[in-house]
Amino acid sequence: MNKKEQKSLVMTPGMLLHQPKPNMKPMIVDNVVNVEMRELAFVDAPLSSVLETVEAVYNVKFEVKNEAVLKKSIDTNFSNDTIDNIVTTLARTMDVSIREKAPGIYIIE
Repeated sequence: MNKKEQKSLVMTPGMLLHQPKPNMKPMIVDNVVNVEMRELAFVDAPLSSVLETVEAVYNVKFEVKNEAVLKKSIDTNFSNDTIDNIVTTLARTMDVSIREKAPGIYIIE
């Protein structure tokens, strides 16, 4: 790796470094209180951020049919919830329909 390409990053509480696949660039995920206990906390967070965090912690994927919904804000906490409970909570809170397309892949309409 070229030294000019190397970058430093200071991780702070609530941040998680996630690499979805070995050949993909790692990304920073926010709102993680405790990764082992799957404790997540969101305050006035856009749905896009919530989905990104849930995808990283629960190893699932969300496909969104209406991109406008990603900008809606949400206040919620999850603590060692199942993915089914999270999907149900998000659907009710955001007034959207979420269905499982395949194991670990959810469609938001």
